[in-house]
Amino acid sequence: TFRIVRDGYEEMLETVKIGRKRRAFVFNLVRKAQPAIIELTAGRGAAGATIELDGSPVGTVPGKHQVKAGRHHVAVSRAGFKQWERWVNAEEGQRLTYEVTLESTAQATGGMRISSTPPGAQVFVAGSSRGLSPTVINDLAPSGYSVEFRLPGHQVARQLVSVVAGETANVHVNLVPI
Repeated sequence: TFRIVRDGYEEMLETVKIGRKRRAFVFNLVRKAQPAIIELTAGRGAAGATIELDGSPVGTVPGKHQVKAGRHHVAVSRAGFKQWERWVNAEEGQRLTYEVTLESTAQATGGMRISSTPPGAQVFVAGSSRGLSPTVINDLAPSGYSVEFRLPGHQVARQLVSVVAGETANVHVNLVPI
């Protein structure tokens, strides 16, 4: 029995009969497929997110995974973030590296920086009391808002304010004494 071992090929065991006559033996080695490596590194929001390869969970970001040559679906998910996904074509022995950046699913918000002359007016935004001026109100959905100022001894003042995602609108009124 011959045991044939060669790097890059599957091991072979072959039994032969040896007689008195001289014979040549031919052994057909089968090449061992080299796996490809898909490596995912952590960009913004991705550290610790779940990795799925071809629909099966395989670990978390960052991670390195061996796959057979061919087309693979890679998905990374985390609660509160949009799923990151790619179809990749991996060749034998190839190393594919991707930096995963996850985008938050939270709606982008804006805010208002509110002041009045004189200060201390009760501030109402969309009919809800939001404290005394000056004040800053954050986490408002992008939209138009009615802002009302009430201060004893002064006329009620109203303004329409547009809130834009990622911005803080400046709102100031000069209150008129009664």
